[in-house]
Amino acid sequence: MTDYFVFSGVILQEHNLKENDKLIKFYTKERGQIDILVQGARKLKSKLNPIISSRFSVLRLTLVQGQSFYRLIDGQVEKNFKRINQDYQKILLAEGVLKKLGALVSFQRGDFKILLLITKYLKFLEKEARPYSLLLSLAFLIKALAFVGYCPSIKNEKLSLSKKLDTQIFFDLDQGIFIEKQNFRFPRDKADSFFKLNYRVFYILQTALYQELEQLKEYNFAPQDILKAWKAINKFLKWQVSF
Repeated sequence: MTDYFVFSGVILQEHNLKENDKLIKFYTKERGQIDILVQGARKLKSKLNPIISSRFSVLRLTLVQGQSFYRLIDGQVEKNFKRINQDYQKILLAEGVLKKLGALVSFQRGDFKILLLITKYLKFLEKEARPYSLLLSLAFLIKALAFVGYCPSIKNEKLSLSKKLDTQIFFDLDQGIFIEKQNFRFPRDKADSFFKLNYRVFYILQTALYQELEQLKEYNFAPQDILKAWKAINKFLKWQVSF
């Protein structure tokens, strides 16, 4: 007797397999990230391709267990954030952060908080204006890092008014800590493991971690500082996870 499994979740990544098949990485709250084989998905008359073609959606999939992967036999769309597909920049951001999330959770158990975070991220990415997209994506990444235990040490405290906003901070990527020292000299053999930033960028990272996604649009950060914060957290992620 065949055992059927029904999971709700989001596609993090997909790959072409053989001539007509696809392999998708699917995040579920029950099992975490799982691999699903979609046989014949690239055929013109495929009955399964319309199910998984809703790229930025919450899907409810019916699966059977194969030898190496689950195999998709049916499914439906529960929530569709299809307007993301109308903006190329949002497509690139969404695809990028979901792929990075896949690297973070590849060995993690399922967590409803992560699936909720993905859903909220796609919801706000769809409806908010483009300038807000990078900050939203930064917040998604840093919160995901926190959920799986990789988050850098960022204290939730207000910056002292006596501190100069142009004071330099060094982000130690090895230890995930921020070092504030004047004339700080790091070992030459570890130069690549330090990322220099300032208090404006640190404050963006702090805000992205502790504020809810829906609150971020209240902040008027400079685009160049958001980009610097984005580069810092992506370098930390790559350093820690080596994806």
